[in-house]
Amino acid sequence: MPSTGDQPARAGWRRHGAALRLVAVVATLVVGVGWWLSATFASGPEVSWAAAKIDDLVIGVDVEGTLASRDSSQLGALLVQDFYDFTIRFMAAEGSQVKQSEAVLKFDTSELDSRLLQLQTEAAEADKNIEKRDGDTQQELMTLELQLAEAEANLSKARLQNDVPDDLRSANQAEIDRLDLGVAEVEVRSLEGRLTAATTAAAAQRAALVAQRDRAVRLVAATATAIKSLTVSSPRAGTVIHTTNWRGEKKKVGDSAWRHDSIIEIPNLALMMGRGEVDEADAGRVHEGQAVTLRLDAHPDIRYDARIETMAMTVQRKRSSRNPLKVMRLDLALADTDTKRMRPGMRFRGTVETERMTDVLVIPAHAVFPSDSGPVVYRQTLFGYEHVQVELGARNALAVQVLSGLSAGDRVAEVRPGA
Repeated sequence: MPSTGDQPARAGWRRHGAALRLVAVVATLVVGVGWWLSATFASGPEVSWAAAKIDDLVIGVDVEGTLASRDSSQLGALLVQDFYDFTIRFMAAEGSQVKQSEAVLKFDTSELDSRLLQLQTEAAEADKNIEKRDGDTQQELMTLELQLAEAEANLSKARLQNDVPDDLRSANQAEIDRLDLGVAEVEVRSLEGRLTAATTAAAAQRAALVAQRDRAVRLVAATATAIKSLTVSSPRAGTVIHTTNWRGEKKKVGDSAWRHDSIIEIPNLALMMGRGEVDEADAGRVHEGQAVTLRLDAHPDIRYDARIETMAMTVQRKRSSRNPLKVMRLDLALADTDTKRMRPGMRFRGTVETERMTDVLVIPAHAVFPSDSGPVVYRQTLFGYEHVQVELGARNALAVQVLSGLSAGDRVAEVRPGA
């Protein structure tokens, strides 16, 4: 059992240990506050830091382009005879969900409405003209038939007169009877000819009027169909996308459109792809099957994987640009489709992988700064930062390999401190 003389000594040691622990805590607080103050005020409040890390470094070729759907319905003005310029009166809101057969696009029909009224009037007038022609023809033919019947009666009478024996009538009367018979025969032949001609002419005139009427009726039907076609319905259920022209512009209500212009797209969002372009100078470094990483301009924080599916046979002019720059066009197959974020027409930027370096030390490319002695970085320290000479290796647009000067976990300034 410890003696009573040892108790004061142990109490003193306890007090001494507590004092040491207090000093350690205070020193830690002082160092921490000092580090925070120096890191904050020495480097400036706007400096952000990035960690050096072991990662894969992808070396490749820049690619950019737009998303598209492999299965999409392009909607616009349909072909209407003698009608080329259409004015948009209604468009379904972009991003809205529509059902199959729901109206998504309407064009102004006022000109066609006027044309339809005119054609309906022409068709009605043609019907009236046919009716009038039939009445006039009937009256004309009836008159000729009556005249022919009377002439035939006169001819029969003249023949009877000529059948009387010559010894029962004078020579003068016989001559008169022969002349009357000749006149009656000529009259009958004349009326028969006139009746035939009138019948033929009436039939031709009626046929012309019927053709005119039928043409007007056909045009009425075609115009009514055209008016109906200027209300465009969705052939499928889906999401409405307003398509862009070669200048990147979208149509809106009140704008004009030409026949066959694509104005609205109803895509299958589950079947998306990329239509990319690489610079002509890099075309020799890419081939089908190469891996591609890309980011949407609208969602730059999310990386998507893809591969080159097909390549164009020749270089072509850059899409949606007046720039004469020549590019190689690529179709990209996406590893996964993000139906919540991906929409046709969205722009993307990415890299076609031509080389992959695994497990190398990398930092952001913008964290390296030039100096008279070579590239340097600003490494975070306990009391602020220090500039460190680094040896660099391969790089891409976003990251650079560090061969010496840093270790994994070191934090470097993403902007020059004090700048």
